[in-house]
Amino acid sequence: MRLFVIAILVVLAVIGAALSVGCGPNSDGSKLRDLEQLQQTLPVFPLLVEISVHRDSKATLAGINRLYRSDARYVDVRQFYVNELTKTGWEYSGERSIKDWGTDFGGRELVFRRNEYKFSVTYAGEKANYGWDYAIDIEWGK
Repeated sequence: MRLFVIAILVVLAVIGAALSVGCGPNSDGSKLRDLEQLQQTLPVFPLLVEISVHRDSKATLAGINRLYRSDARYVDVRQFYVNELTKTGWEYSGERSIKDWGTDFGGRELVFRRNEYKFSVTYAGEKANYGWDYAIDIEWGK
């Protein structure tokens, strides 16, 4: 009986892995390509200096994360994105404080949505020391 349960768990794990990789609206990477094209149309706050890019693409999710360094004040970055994104059909979804394992470094996250896409600007906080100051993410996911 124990061997039977283990065999079932292994089969379920294999099926789950296959579904997450091979079946879904983004199994061909098309949603990631859509995100890359969409991101080219989005403004970047002028004082942000890009330091890295990470792309993630699976069957039911896709995202692009860009990290930036900047001495720009969060209030200025926030105002820029609220003004610029709402002009092009992005809906402001809200803002929240973020903490790192319960520690408040002054971080904030600003979120916008348009159709099936999410755009977020994360400010690490004035007390943070991550090697980056701002993260900008654009995501699609089911």
